[in-house]
Amino acid sequence: MSVFSRGQAPKYIRWIDADGVSQPVAKVYLGDILIFDGTIPAVVAVPHMTATATMTAPTHQAGQRVSVPPMLASADSFDPPSVVGAVNVVVPPMTAAVGMGPVTPDVPAEVIVPRMSATADLRAATPAALAPGVAPAPAMAAGADMVVPLVTSGAVVAVPPMTASADMPLPVMAGAANLVVPPLIATSTAPVPVVRGAANIIAPPAQATAGLLVPTITAAANVIVPPMQAAASMPVPVVVGGRSYSDDFNRADSSTLGSNWRVDMNSQPKIVTNRALMKTMGNGDGRAGNWASYQGGTNTGKLATDNYGVKAQLISPGSIASDNLTCIVLAVADTFGSGTSCLFGVTTGSGCAIITQAGSPPGSGVGSGGSGQTIQVSTSTNIAVTDLIELRRVGNVFTAYRNGTSLLTWTDSSNIVSSGSTNRRFGLVVEGNFPIFNGEYRSPAIDSIQAYDL
Repeated sequence: MSVFSRGQAPKYIRWIDADGVSQPVAKVYLGDILIFDGTIPAVVAVPHMTATATMTAPTHQAGQRVSVPPMLASADSFDPPSVVGAVNVVVPPMTAAVGMGPVTPDVPAEVIVPRMSATADLRAATPAALAPGVAPAPAMAAGADMVVPLVTSGAVVAVPPMTASADMPLPVMAGAANLVVPPLIATSTAPVPVVRGAANIIAPPAQATAGLLVPTITAAANVIVPPMQAAASMPVPVVVGGRSYSDDFNRADSSTLGSNWRVDMNSQPKIVTNRALMKTMGNGDGRAGNWASYQGGTNTGKLATDNYGVKAQLISPGSIASDNLTCIVLAVADTFGSGTSCLFGVTTGSGCAIITQAGSPPGSGVGSGGSGQTIQVSTSTNIAVTDLIELRRVGNVFTAYRNGTSLLTWTDSSNIVSSGSTNRRFGLVVEGNFPIFNGEYRSPAIDSIQAYDL
């Protein structure tokens, strides 16, 4: 290594002895190392610096606008030990990195993820005197990571630009120096957001920037500023949208429910004064039921996942049959009867139950007590003809609600009920009977029905 004076190797060095007399110096050694003979400068190595920061993801479960404010991470390195003498300072690469994890919404909401940044500064090496030497600068590190919010509703998710930046002020040198500044690098990545629920995903560009401040040199020096680099990437989002269907039966009286409904057993229910109820019966007909499943909508009535619910608003059918069932049905197969479905059956006088139906129901269409039908859990609580009933499936847990309050829960630990994309339709069952020389009696009619992904 050599010492430079104003960009040139000095031809001589003089020192002042104890008597104040200037003496010439032929060679200078640092330990066993020759550091001066007119051509060898000293070297100061300034190690790598990194900057990162972390931000934990917010979790939101309702339709709303979520603002995630900017987040900062910064790191400073203390000045390296004083450098005594003319030096050659090498400043190695400095790195700032940020990452954004996946976005996963499930139900409708709007999420805005604002910019986040990570910064890092390296203080200048400041030589204190004009004597040869080597001064190591300590390493410094800071880190930044941002986990993307988990949103549990179908939504518009806006992922704005993400920024990572790094600045490095150059050392201020008090003596002759040769200053080499290697590449400064900043990188930024945004992994794929995964969104579950009805959603639009807006993924603007991810950005990364890096800046190098102008050096301040107070002595003759050679300054080399190599290239700076910045890179960023953002993979394409994956979106799984939720679905919903509904029918309010607000149409002319009819002997069928219409083209959006499939007859699954014992013909269709009929529509009378904007409500669905058991078909017209004959004198002496015993208890029977009509089974129908929904086939309308853009996806022909199929839900997107195995986590969904069905709810029905009940209404009076006229003459009530207190022991006849009205049911809402989950896990109806594309090919009716090819799997096992799950029913929430209600009455006004004989309690309520969660029932499974393996294969096709009896030809009479009864909702319980027939072939393949098993009552999984029941209650003696009766419903009123104006109640709102609901059955939800979350994995293998089935929960029945009356007017928004949980009434029955059953865990299908043996996975009896069918699942998968070919078993995601929904339906209804209404029953009735006609005692001889009497009149028609029916289970509660259905004023409206709705199915939806959770």
